[in-house]
Amino acid sequence: MKNSEDDIDYNAITMPFRRRDQNHMPWQTILAEAVRNGEPADFSNESMNRIYAVQKLETRTRYLHHLIMDFNIISNRVRALLVDRLNSVGDKRDFSIVSIGGGPGYDHVAFWAVLLFIRSMNHNNSMEDVRLRTRVFDLYKEWEPIISEVDKAVMNTSASLETSEIGGNVSTLMSSDLLSLHLCDIRLDLCADINAELYEAIDNVDIIVFQF
Repeated sequence: MKNSEDDIDYNAITMPFRRRDQNHMPWQTILAEAVRNGEPADFSNESMNRIYAVQKLETRTRYLHHLIMDFNIISNRVRALLVDRLNSVGDKRDFSIVSIGGGPGYDHVAFWAVLLFIRSMNHNNSMEDVRLRTRVFDLYKEWEPIISEVDKAVMNTSASLETSEIGGNVSTLMSSDLLSLHLCDIRLDLCADINAELYEAIDNVDIIVFQF
């Protein structure tokens, strides 16, 4: 089916990476085999990861965004937590997220969009700006360059919105180096060496997201 003028041509965007690594199985096949075998999907190929990151950005980000904005007890509490943080002053300006299996940073993008929307709906512009600090815990270090690029992309988007009709210093909603990758393996005990950073992170975090 041909895309409309308003559709994003994800195939065209990812074509250079496909040509660079033509012999590697597509991510759809890898995920299907992982589910069938009950094993983690292999995301050790950076070219494939870039294809996956682009093709799944819209749907994976939308899932979490819509869940946060849904009308249920859990979603209501999450939104209330965001509003409370926006109304905080002083040292309580950071909102900490731990994203389990969260490469390439979709959870960070979803929370950023929700936070920006809530803040923009406050017309008196008295809310404090909040920095999202998202630590992605994943099995594959190959997500790191992509996560770094997602971090910069959202930061640049925030900077462009600063001069838009939203008003206010919205760029502080996203500064660089607030999205980072850390290794973990949830098949192992939390006290395992590879999970040391995860063990420490969950002791002081606002939200833990499992959306992998």
